[in-house]
Amino acid sequence: PTIAEKFIFTVFGGTPIRPNFDLKSETGWTAELGLRQGFAVDGFNGFLDLAAFWSEYQDMMEFNVVLALPLYFQSQNVGDTRIRGIEASITGRGKIFGADFNILAGYTFIDPQFKDWPSIDSMKNPSPAFKQTQAYKNALNSSICNPLENCENILKYRFKHSVKLDFETTIRSFSLGVSCNYNSFMKNIDEIFEAVIVPGLREFRAKHNKGDVILGFRAAWHLTENLKGSFLIDNALNREYSARPGKVENPRNYTLRVDYRF
Repeated sequence: PTIAEKFIFTVFGGTPIRPNFDLKSETGWTAELGLRQGFAVDGFNGFLDLAAFWSEYQDMMEFNVVLALPLYFQSQNVGDTRIRGIEASITGRGKIFGADFNILAGYTFIDPQFKDWPSIDSMKNPSPAFKQTQAYKNALNSSICNPLENCENILKYRFKHSVKLDFETTIRSFSLGVSCNYNSFMKNIDEIFEAVIVPGLREFRAKHNKGDVILGFRAAWHLTENLKGSFLIDNALNREYSARPGKVENPRNYTLRVDYRF
């Protein structure tokens, strides 16, 4: 743990953060197996990347809210965790209708879990001894366990599915591009944020629980070797979304940009 996590009293954004003198060091290991293969098809040259990974952590640390008066945050050990998943991506370049183009496409799936996690039945009528276990505390602090019938073992603040796509074509001194990013719904966050700290957050997340597709467009004109003008549209679908609970991201916006290289 850092000095701040173990010893320092401070306030961040109006919220007290207190040290944890009993905090233990987090340890872990990661294994990854990958394959990269180049290929060429009808003038398209690219690379295919495939990877599988597995990570395990002992005494994983994360900031949790301590239910006291006043409420405060503290870095705590949440037990052992496991994160495993796969990644796949394609990058390459080629020609379409005589115009050069570049493409990047990727997909990531992760399965992040607590190793200390209770069954739904054990949560319904917990004994005093069970309430002291790490498994009970992990579920109690997880928004996904409210209501209890939906309780699923998944680490907080993770997207299980992510997709990225970027395509750009160049025609003489002009270039046109499109980007698309998708994140699945962030199923689990701190329960205290939905219940107390951020009013309306539970309702917002219930309404926006299908994941988000964020689309962007760009066009550029290279007037000279050193001068370029660009026009960009971000969040073209004007999607109301939040990549971090409690913070709504920017609506559709337009940017006109001029770059000059001296």
